[in-house]
Amino acid sequence: MAATAFCLTLPLMPPTSAFVCNFTDCQALVKFKADIISDPKGYLQDWNEANPYYNWTGITGHQSLRSRVIDLELIDLGLQGKLTRLELAVNYFTGKIPGELGALTKLEVLYLHRNCLEGAIPASLSNCTALRRISLIVNRMSGELPAEMGNKLQNLQKVLFRDDAISGRIPVTFSNLSQTTLLDLSFNNLEGEVPEELGKLKNPGHRPSISLITRELQACNILGKKWDLKDLERMLKPEAYHYDNV
Repeated sequence: MAATAFCLTLPLMPPTSAFVCNFTDCQALVKFKADIISDPKGYLQDWNEANPYYNWTGITGHQSLRSRVIDLELIDLGLQGKLTRLELAVNYFTGKIPGELGALTKLEVLYLHRNCLEGAIPASLSNCTALRRISLIVNRMSGELPAEMGNKLQNLQKVLFRDDAISGRIPVTFSNLSQTTLLDLSFNNLEGEVPEELGKLKNPGHRPSISLITRELQACNILGKKWDLKDLERMLKPEAYHYDNV
């Protein structure tokens, strides 16, 4: 497996006589280790709940916030595993989404919502062909939607790109997301007409839910009917989109 490096901005717990791994960052690291199937040099042996996690190999903790990790660096350690979920939502991550995430071909869930990420959505994410759910809600993402995602991510069930600054037109290729039950592109800077093909999305046993509330889109055809913006605003009410279980 190719060496992988992660640089995260996540919060360290005040020193205590007995360390307890009962907060989000520590538990996330424990779950990450559980997916490692080979550690030939034993680098992660100190990743155990008897040892404060800010002393673990490759981990750097925040100097004042003792419950948060600010850096995870595991370079050239010979680790092997299957990473299927990457959940870094509701934090304060900044910068761009690394294009290298596209190398995680077994990734099924990518939750990066409610951070401060910016820049374009990497087209390389279309290489994560096992991806079932992706959420970038409430960030500062910009640029256009990668057309490649519609062509290659045939397992996508939920696509949540709400409340960003994504621009351009909705790619016609998104009509190929045949497994999608929820597509939310609301409150971005999209423009032009919504592809008529998007109204033909069909998922066996489910009627896809599509949210496209925006001031720039001119009109669209969803589920066989022509809608103007006033129709859309009445049909797709913002309060209906609280993702407690994305």
